[in-house]
Amino acid sequence: MIEARKELRRAAFYLAIPPQWRDISNWPAVDPNTVPDLKKRARLIALTRAATAFLNQAPFREVKKLAGLSETQFFHLMVRALGAQAGTDQICGTRAFVRNRVQAARERKVPAGKTSKFGGYAGLFKKLVKDRPEIFRRLTEFLNGKERPNTVTPHLMHAKFIEICKDEGLCATDYPLNTKGKGYEPLQGWYEKVYQFENRRRHIEKQHGSAAAVAALYELGDGTSRTPPMPYTVWVIDEMKVDLEAVIELPMARWDVEFVALSQFQVLRCRSIGNVACNIAWHMCLRQQAAGSDIIRLFRNAVLGQPAVDCVEATIQYEKGAGFPQNVFEPLRYAVPILVYLDNALSHLFNPLQTLLQRLFGGRVLLGIPGRPKGRPDIESSFGHLVRALVHQLPGTTGTGPQDPVRERAAIPVGKRVQIGLLEQALDVNFANQNVMESSGAGYLDSFTRLARLVLTDKIKCNYLPEIRRKPHNFCEPWPVTVHCDLKDNRGNFVLYKQRRYASPWLKVQPGLGGKKLFAMYDYEDLRTLELVDQSFATFNVVTCEGPMANVPHDQRMLEIISKNRSDARYRSRPGDSPLFGVLRHLAERAKHDSQAALEYAYIMRYLKRQLPSEAIQDQVLAVGAGDEFLDVDAVMVPDRLPLPPPLQVDGQPLPEDFSSNVPPLRPAATPAVAPEVPTALVRRFVVPRKL
Repeated sequence: MIEARKELRRAAFYLAIPPQWRDISNWPAVDPNTVPDLKKRARLIALTRAATAFLNQAPFREVKKLAGLSETQFFHLMVRALGAQAGTDQICGTRAFVRNRVQAARERKVPAGKTSKFGGYAGLFKKLVKDRPEIFRRLTEFLNGKERPNTVTPHLMHAKFIEICKDEGLCATDYPLNTKGKGYEPLQGWYEKVYQFENRRRHIEKQHGSAAAVAALYELGDGTSRTPPMPYTVWVIDEMKVDLEAVIELPMARWDVEFVALSQFQVLRCRSIGNVACNIAWHMCLRQQAAGSDIIRLFRNAVLGQPAVDCVEATIQYEKGAGFPQNVFEPLRYAVPILVYLDNALSHLFNPLQTLLQRLFGGRVLLGIPGRPKGRPDIESSFGHLVRALVHQLPGTTGTGPQDPVRERAAIPVGKRVQIGLLEQALDVNFANQNVMESSGAGYLDSFTRLARLVLTDKIKCNYLPEIRRKPHNFCEPWPVTVHCDLKDNRGNFVLYKQRRYASPWLKVQPGLGGKKLFAMYDYEDLRTLELVDQSFATFNVVTCEGPMANVPHDQRMLEIISKNRSDARYRSRPGDSPLFGVLRHLAERAKHDSQAALEYAYIMRYLKRQLPSEAIQDQVLAVGAGDEFLDVDAVMVPDRLPLPPPLQVDGQPLPEDFSSNVPPLRPAATPAVAPEVPTALVRRFVVPRKL
């Protein structure tokens, strides 16, 4: 009887929750790593898991077990979490699960006061580090230089610190010279927590000798040898240059297609290493050199799921059971690596990529030695096999070098070259089928068979991405932005990202937010929306782009292409033409004799085709027919990808229709708008130019 009453209360509370907040991935969330207290952090994680189970309509006894609280306490916390957060248009979210509210670390702003009753010296050393960085730079040079003795004692370091302070102009009335200890204790803390951490090798060499420094570096390894890691926890990525003269077919007017020649583009692949090696994800970027944003998209596919490609040839199919691990095995979905092997390419050294792997994944990055692929033989040998078995067997390949006899077969007409969609499908099928190919070294078992056994026996211990971090906007480096107030032109508040204005209806009417410091989270695949977060990475507001590109799907590379070609396309544009149309027409003319322009033109067209539903293009082809106009892409709405919640049941029986009439409503101060995972902005009408 008591269990039935609890289930009825759970069902009534669930019905009172607004539909947009029944998915915890839409909640403003606090990053557990920003909570320094271990007890508060454990409480936050436990309550987040309990709230997730509650929103997934799990039995209340399981929810109560996860939360570790009584029934009354849990529902009280849920009411607080679903209430409005003051100063934002969002709910409190998981901020309500942190005791005394998460705050940023306190920082002293004022100097020491002589009238303070207790001295007033708290936080002055950190203020000294910030205001006088030259003192600690010179002290670091002394500790790393030749003047440092073999063993540095606390007294010697303190004497050198006082000497540097006097040289920098500090007098006896300034901190730390006006105190009794003259900064002795906080200086030792800086030496142990800051200096030794940032100058590890030099400190070990000076303090314990060069042999100890060599031993410390030897422990890090050079990547040429390693012990077998736990399956699916260590990943390695690399790129492959496709030396193939391919073409892309683009739909044009009069039921015709236009062929654009392409050559020398990159293919990225992510692969797990160890006892069970398999292909995790891949990404084809139509550019001569891969960028850091392309690698971030590759990692997003590896965690959130590898997207399917268009079927060009029906006879090219997956083998039975083939696919990618995160798509086939549910326990491996949202799993992140512990260690990632990279090389020294500029795209691998991309600072947002390094921040993503260490902040969001919580893993470690190991860079390989330049020009030495021995540290990553798994993926290098796999790429070599792919080139020999697939790429060099296709017409139009240019081989491995100028002396390769394969080049003699490269000169073929454009109409007989490999279509880029067919090549993309062949690569996808090849990568997926490799996971079910038998291996003689593993007793003629494929990777998926061995991986399935480990998953069923719970032998794989993966780190999972939290539920609140499984949106595309989290796969980026937080970008600091400032809320600007434009009352003169009656535009309201806005933020600037990449020299473009972003705002929302709620943000425009909040003049008190002018000058507020926030962070922008963006999706590399679609820059029409930004998610603004506060210092604790909790959602503050969702803003949309304003201006000429507001209603056109676009990403960062499209903006780079438009910015680079706008000056050349300006003189060929007509009054009223959009910047995108002028750049597309300019690229279409250059694509006949410029391979770089062909790659940029093909990238934009493939991106727009992928973002727009196929029905929009088909309707326009039927509408244009045999006319003389260019192909128009009609204004469409991006479909909502959020699934409808399942019907609520208690003990397997559906609730009556009038059940929610006696349910007490929640008490949020406001009902904020849901933060959309997929932008719902209209797509602007534009025409696709063809070669003239």
